[in-house]
Amino acid sequence: MPFSTKFKTGFLAVLLLSLGGVTGWGLVHDGRSAALEAAVPLLELKKNPFILRETWWDGMLKEKEQKLIEHQLFKRNEYWFWVGCSQSGAKVNIHIYDQNGNLVEDEAWEKGNVAAARVIPEASGTYYVRVFLDSSDELPAEWAVIYAYR
Repeated sequence: MPFSTKFKTGFLAVLLLSLGGVTGWGLVHDGRSAALEAAVPLLELKKNPFILRETWWDGMLKEKEQKLIEHQLFKRNEYWFWVGCSQSGAKVNIHIYDQNGNLVEDEAWEKGNVAAARVIPEASGTYYVRVFLDSSDELPAEWAVIYAYR
């Protein structure tokens, strides 16, 4: 007895969803997790919390290598950017620059495999978030950047 087209389509959809769940969904990015953990105190503020954006960036860096992320920021908003590295022995930093290459962050900190920078742009425009891997036990090192605003 031949299968109907609806059955074949439904079966294929269920099969693809189950395979996607195994290989794509449920994937944990350790660098992003480290960055999110550092962000939690500002995201859970009772008054005027930061709003985490769904956009995030990731990649691999060699020691003493940097990555520039071009991003649009808007005047009157306040932003925090966090970088996390999946290797706990890594040392990373993050800084924010304007179109002219001037450092514009208002605050920054580094704690081993996690770092953060805060900026309140004086003008709307394109800014550059610089991620730098100072050192790591394992190379290349996997990193992720997340950000929030208010």
